[in-house]
Order: sequence, then C-alpha cells, then structure tokens
Amino acid sequence: MLFFRQFLITGAATFIVVFVSFFNNIIVTRQLGPELRGKYTVIITLVMLLSLLFGEGIRKTSTILSGDQKENIKGVITLNFITASVILIVLVSLGYFAPGWEIVVPGIDQPLILISMFIITFQILWLSFQAILLGKRVVGQYNLIQIIQTITYFIVNLTGIYFFNFGLYEIILSMLASTVIASFSGIFLLKINISQISLNSLSRLKGVFSLVFKSTFSGAFLFIIFRGDIFLVNYFLGSKQAGYYSIAVIFSEILQRLPNIVGPLLLSKTLNENKAAAIEGTVRLSRVLLFFNLVVVIFLFFFGEFIIGLLFGNAFLPSFRALLYLLPALLFFSPGSMIYSFFMGQYFPRIILWINGVIGLINFFLNILLIPKYGIIAAALVSSVTYALWMLAYSVYLSFYGKIRLSEMIFIRISDFNYLIKGTRSLAVRQK
Repeated sequence: MLFFRQFLITGAATFIVVFVSFFNNIIVTRQLGPELRGKYTVIITLVMLLSLLFGEGIRKTSTILSGDQKENIKGVITLNFITASVILIVLVSLGYFAPGWEIVVPGIDQPLILISMFIITFQILWLSFQAILLGKRVVGQYNLIQIIQTITYFIVNLTGIYFFNFGLYEIILSMLASTVIASFSGIFLLKINISQISLNSLSRLKGVFSLVFKSTFSGAFLFIIFRGDIFLVNYFLGSKQAGYYSIAVIFSEILQRLPNIVGPLLLSKTLNENKAAAIEGTVRLSRVLLFFNLVVVIFLFFFGEFIIGLLFGNAFLPSFRALLYLLPALLFFSPGSMIYSFFMGQYFPRIILWINGVIGLINFFLNILLIPKYGIIAAALVSSVTYALWMLAYSVYLSFYGKIRLSEMIFIRISDFNYLIKGTRSLAVRQK
C-alpha cells in the first residue's frame, strides 16, 4: 500500500496547490481585467513553453536516473546545477538580443520578457530538485517544494494587490520571487536527504543525453497540444480574447491536476515494479480518473456560467461558451496522461515522440486554420478533438503493448471502488 499512501499524500498536497492557485487566479484576474489578464496568461504560457523546451528533458531524466539505485545521485544534482547555469545565459541572451518577440508575443514588452527568462531558469531548477526527490520516492518533500512556491506566490500577490495595488509587472515579479524561494527550499531538502553534495561525473552520459533528447521533444509537442492555442489566440485575436479563453482553460487546468497527482508517482512506481503490475495500476487509474472527470464535466456544463460570473465577475462571462466546447477535452486528458506516464517509466519508447509529434502538428495547423475565422470557440473545439486523438493513440498502443482490451481502460468497475476503500482503511489502520 506504499503507492496508495503516496497517492493520498500527493493528493492532499495537490488539493492545497489547486485551492491556493485558484484563489490566486481570482484575485489576479479581478485586479487586471480581461486585457491585462490576457497578457498575464501569455507570459505564464511563455514560461511554461520554455520551461518544457529547456527543462523537461533534465527533469524527467533526473527522476529516472534517481530511481535507478546504480546511478550516481550526486552527479545528477551536479548536472542540474550546470544545466540551470547554461540555460540562464542562453535565455537572458535570447530575451535581450533575439529579434521578433513582438511578433511571437504581441503586446509583451522586453522587460517582461527578461523577467520571464529568470523565472524560467529558477523554475527549471526547483522542478529538477523536485524530480530527484520523486525518483528517490521521498514523496512528502517532493510535494513540499511546490506547496512552498504556490503559497509564496499567493501571499505576495494577496498582500501586494490589496495594500500596494500591484499591476502586471509586480505580479510577474512576485512569481520570480516564489521560484527563487522554491529553488532554495529544494537545495535545503536535498541536503537533508543526500549528504555531501559535490562534483561527480555521471556514469551513463550516453543514456542521459538520449533521455534528455526524447523527453525534451516529447514535452515540446505536448505543449503545442495542451497550451499552444493561447499563443495563437493572442496572436490572431488579441489580449482581450486571450483573457477570456484563459478563464475556460483555468477549469481544464484544475482537472488536469488530477492526473498530475498520480502521473509522477506512476513514473516512480514503474521504475521500481514489474511490467504487469505497472500496467494494471495504469489501467485502473485511467478508469477512475475518467469517471471522476465525467462527473465534474457534467457539473460544469450546468453550473459553469454561474461559477465564472461569481468568481471572476460578469466581464468574463463570454468565457463560458469556450468552456462548453472545451469540456470534452477534459474527459480525454486523464487516460492519455496516465498511459504517457507509464511509458515514461519504460525509458521513453520512440512511439511517444511519434504520437506527441503527429497530434501536436494536427493541433497546430487546425488552430491556425480555424482560430482567425471562429475565434476562441475554435481553439476549444480543436483542443477537444486533438485530446481525443491523443488519448486514443496511447490507448491503442497500450492495448498491444500490454495485451489488454480498450474497454478495460474506459469502463469503471466495482473492484476499483473496493481497491480505493481497502487502501484507505489500510492506511487508517497504519496511522493508528
């Protein structure tokens, strides 16, 4: 029941992060209004994109190598420090010297771009520290780093908005402060768990670079599927429409947090268990999350407009139509995400690059064709279609890989509820 206990710990931590982040979004949105909210969303999306391109490879590789008992953990830590230093130099150079930012992110000036580059560097650093703790299955402290970052960001924004009337610049700077604090907390937690951190060479550089390459490109294509539309909405329609669309995306992000509870644990579990047990756990979790998402989607269908008006104000009610077209995407994300996490634990088979690449390109070209004509409704509809294709592709591959039926990944069973009840009781008994 170790996995179940880790699941509950991560679930509780994710609830805190989601709850605090949601209220942070409310106060930021009410402070900025639709147009500045759109610019804020573009900056956050830029941070996510470049964090994926420059950091996803080293993050996933850190988890995999740290989970390998034969690997040199001190070398992994050293690699993360060196990588972050190189990334900082590259990103600041791009932010200061590279032309064309006004074309890529219209309406975002250079000082905000430069601040974003520092945010990206420190975000990559704390996420890589978090990845090492995950690989070593130190789940409590793995979650603590993100809680520290989220609560710090919320407290600074709350104080700044209500006492100092923070604007867009100050809110972005508070994010930088939160990532710096999270990075130092990661260093502190690593020192507790791994003594005598010093320079050491990694034992399998060839394998490391292979994992970095596959994870980086896979993450880049995933970003196109799940977040690239924000850039295109801002490019074709402007900041105000991006602000409306971002509110619909907020609700999808909350449901996407559910797989994020299990996905990293599943990756760690896969590295430490046999193939059959890992596949069984993947399939069960896919069914449970799909069922839960269905319940939430039905709730949002009936009450989403009321919730948007209540929390974000009537100015953001146009977001509801986009949310309606985005709801099917929320169903398809969870199963695909679970299977993706499983295959990451299998050291990134090449099929991951093909699936993410093909679906990412389909998403990109459909958005380019449809967003200028149909607006944010098109962006939401394209997301629903490509999420469905992404889930189907991974489900079909897993059915061949694990010799299971597709229906086993979709329809929830009574045994799934029994498993959850049994795990909860077992954990309660242990606590006593």
